[in-house]
Amino acid sequence: MTYRPVLLLALASPLLAAPTCGGDDVGDDAPTVDFALEAPAATVELVPDGTIDLAWTLTGADHADLIVDLVSVGAGTHTYTILDRAIGAGADGVAWDGHDVDGALVVPDVYDVIVQVTVDGVLVDTAHRNLTVHGIVWTTPAPGDEVTVAAADLVYDFHFITVSQRVIGLITSLDPDVTVDGDEIPFDTRSIPGEFVPFSRDLHFEGVDLDGVAVPAGDYTLVVDVTDADTDLAYRRAGGVVHWQP
Repeated sequence: MTYRPVLLLALASPLLAAPTCGGDDVGDDAPTVDFALEAPAATVELVPDGTIDLAWTLTGADHADLIVDLVSVGAGTHTYTILDRAIGAGADGVAWDGHDVDGALVVPDVYDVIVQVTVDGVLVDTAHRNLTVHGIVWTTPAPGDEVTVAAADLVYDFHFITVSQRVIGLITSLDPDVTVDGDEIPFDTRSIPGEFVPFSRDLHFEGVDLDGVAVPAGDYTLVVDVTDADTDLAYRRAGGVVHWQP
């Protein structure tokens, strides 16, 4: 399944107000240009296979260059450029789908959004926002990694990081064949509250499924299915491979 991140954009501090031209970070020789970030104007969410609208109005110039960067302030050290384009005067915008300018999906985390507008190489206006890219990040084992778990381990802990400002339900399973639906063996289910920071989760595996039935020996891919009871949000995030030896 193709995974797309879910985006939550929060406007909750004085830093998030519309920018003023001529501030400390604007060049002294900058023309009188105003860039107003019009949308989103409130908390919005990018669900899998969806988009959010980024809209703006440029006045005082007939052209400008717009760069929008993301800088992680949460669990990671990620940085992305999600928009780098020439814009014209007046109102315009794009539908952003969670990819950066190179086509990579933005990793779930909490980010500062830094908007810079230049005219002929001179910085003329800025804007700042905060956003949360909602999702699950497997860390033990991470996608592409493999671990061997034996019954002698008694209890083995898998780990992932959740980034979510909404209540979500999680079902974690061992999947013997990711190309076949319905053969998953669930061993952990939980509901987690909405949080404003990334949160590391421990998943205790004791060799049995949710009904207490022993899990057969084999090679499995860890998968977590995510749902939201209040919407039609539903997606799956795969981790690494588990070699289970009961």
